[in-house]
This record gives sequence, C-alpha cells and structure tokens, in this order.
Amino acid sequence: MKYQKLSEEESTGYSLLIYGAGGQGKVVLDSALFGGHRVLGFLDDDPDKWGMQLQGYPVFGGLSILEKNNFSQIRIVVAIGVNALRQKKVNCIKGEGYFFVPVVHPKTIVSPFSTIDEGTMVIAGAIINIETQVGKHVIVNTGSTIDHDCRIGDFVHVAPGVHIGGEVMVGEGTLVGIGAVVKPGVKIGSWSVIGAGAVVIEDLPDSVVAVGVPAKVIRKVEPNR
Repeated sequence: MKYQKLSEEESTGYSLLIYGAGGQGKVVLDSALFGGHRVLGFLDDDPDKWGMQLQGYPVFGGLSILEKNNFSQIRIVVAIGVNALRQKKVNCIKGEGYFFVPVVHPKTIVSPFSTIDEGTMVIAGAIINIETQVGKHVIVNTGSTIDHDCRIGDFVHVAPGVHIGGEVMVGEGTLVGIGAVVKPGVKIGSWSVIGAGAVVIEDLPDSVVAVGVPAKVIRKVEPNR
C-alpha cells in the first residue's frame, strides 16, 4: 500500500492492540499515538506482565485473549524486535483471522511514491525515499534512512541509525544492526545478521552473520523455519 497519513475517520474506525509490552512496544505506542491511532492496550506472552499498565495502557494477556474474544474492530501491530519471533507471532494471529495495520510516526519522511505493507513500523526520524518497497511486518527504526528504489523484505529489522543506499535489496527476516551502512546496489540475503556499525560494500548470501568495516562473513546461521 502507498503510505498515506491516517484520516480521522480511519483512526476512529478501529482500536489498535500492540503485541509486545517491552521496549519496542513502547516505541510503537509512541508512534501510534502521534500517528492518530486509537490504542486499546497491549498483549504479551509473559504472564508476569498481564494486568500491568505500560505508559498508562493495560496489558490484557496473551494470544488466548484473541482466541476467546470477538474483536471485530481491532487491528494489531506486532512490536517484537526479534524477527523470527515476530514472524511466528504474526502467523499465530493471522490464524485467528485478525488484521494488521502499519504504524508510522508523523515525524518521518516517507515518499508518496514508496509503499509500506501491513504491520510495518516506521519510527520517529526515519526516512524512506522514492520508489522503495517495504514489506510486511518490517521495523524501520529510529533515525534510519532507506534511499531510492530499495526492496526491503518481510520481517526485516532496520535498526536505529542505519543508512541504506539506493537500489539495495534486503531479504526476508534479515537484521541490519544499529549504525550499519549499506552501499548502493548491494543485495543482502534472507535471515542474515549485519553487525552493529558494519559497512556492507558487497553482496551477502542468506543465513550468515557479517561484521566489520568492510563487512565480512564470520559464520553461518541456521535458516529460519
């Protein structure tokens, strides 16, 4: 979907539940409130958090809350920073028939010629330039930039302070670590990890950890299932 600011009618047509009552959840709450969403509260897998308040918003429970209630006017965003866990939780929620929405902080710059898919979170200070496609359930975190004509796969996490040059492809589930830089035109595979502060100047395959300046593969990781 092309990104458009939430209209008043849209923002009052449903309530938002944030799945994940941790640090990422608080950041997404901030973005959601500034973006005009009507936030109902949080869900979380940790029973110790159930019944608590987070920034004044209740933590209702876990997935069983959705299974036991008919929330016909609910939309959900999964604010879990670990990509594989976010994917797993999204698949569980989809099985219950619920819908997801993107959450975009108004103090971002998102080209009207770019697309942001369902469940994606774009946090304060981020920039997404023209003709970039951002997939489903992606985190584009604080102050990160994604330049023109990029393709960002589903369940990617672009950490705070990352800078991605033009025409870059990032495969599904990859973490681009805090402060990393990616040279224009580079292709990064799926379910890989780019270390904090790394500078990626050449293509990287699926399921690897790459660190350093320039970034070098140091080991393989088990592919996500």
